[in-house]
Amino acid sequence: MDLFCTAEDCGHSDSPQQVRISPPANQSVFDDVSELTNRFLKVELGVLCIKDVSIQVPPTVSVGTDVYLRCLYDLEGDSLYMLKWYCGKEEFYRYVPKELPPTRVFPLPGFGVDVDKSDTHTVVLRSVSLEMSGRYRCEVSADAPTFHTAMVARWMHVVEFPEGRPELSPEKRRYAVGEVLRANCTTAPSTPPANVTWWLNGQRVNESWVRAFTPEKTSIPNEPSVSTRKPPLAPPLLLKDEARPAAFVRGAVRSHLEVELGLSSFRDGKLHLRCEANLFGTARDAAEVQLDEERPRLASVLGTRESHPSPPSPPVAAASRGCVLESSALVLMLVWCLVRLQS
Repeated sequence: MDLFCTAEDCGHSDSPQQVRISPPANQSVFDDVSELTNRFLKVELGVLCIKDVSIQVPPTVSVGTDVYLRCLYDLEGDSLYMLKWYCGKEEFYRYVPKELPPTRVFPLPGFGVDVDKSDTHTVVLRSVSLEMSGRYRCEVSADAPTFHTAMVARWMHVVEFPEGRPELSPEKRRYAVGEVLRANCTTAPSTPPANVTWWLNGQRVNESWVRAFTPEKTSIPNEPSVSTRKPPLAPPLLLKDEARPAAFVRGAVRSHLEVELGLSSFRDGKLHLRCEANLFGTARDAAEVQLDEERPRLASVLGTRESHPSPPSPPVAAASRGCVLESSALVLMLVWCLVRLQS
């Protein structure tokens, strides 16, 4: 019986190819042929590739926390030759199973690697600092004879989140349909300054109704204040010839909202206003307030009636005095009649 081995395209051949293997009478010879065939398929046809390479890097982390970076891959039966981690263009971690010790850490400013918790898939960064923001890349290589290499990369931003909720200050608490709602939302200082997002009744407000600026920055003294239409989102600007971001500025943000209210702005006479402070798409804190709809009052109709008062009713006290006088006269008349009869 003939055996067939199919080599699938992994970037080295134009189409799947098939090799026929006929088992000889001597089993040991057959094993040797199988091994040689396997090596031929690896080197010449690229049968085995590094598949399903992915990287797990949190997009936003808080300064001072420990961060786990993971590189997942499938060597398809091959052995690992080397695993490397980069931040930007700079290598900071390497794992080579055939070396003793297998791990090697390259010192970078502000970097700390927990070697005891790092291995062939995971590298642990200790107490991350703002300088550790950047584009992280995992590079994995298979062992001989293929030495196939694959790499993937993701951004990670190290930030200082605002301490406390934003301050939400509407111009007033009651609005009528057709009026312009005005409100301010001020965030606590953060690095970088937070981005403010507005919501009306659970729906995000159009950016054209919002004006945002940073009133002052607090991390670098003796420099002019920074004012922008919108705080930075992601990724930040890079230094020339570098793949790591420039230093962030610490500051607060004040966002001003102006939106005209329509009939659909109120639900059962209520309007729910919310502002969120977020960094690189990660919402941290929010402030909320409920506003009431200003409606015509029934008191205005009653006021029209009161402008034409009806004649006053006779005083009750006057009627009572009349009844008392009539009763007194009747008593006197009865007394006079009794006196005449006795006489």
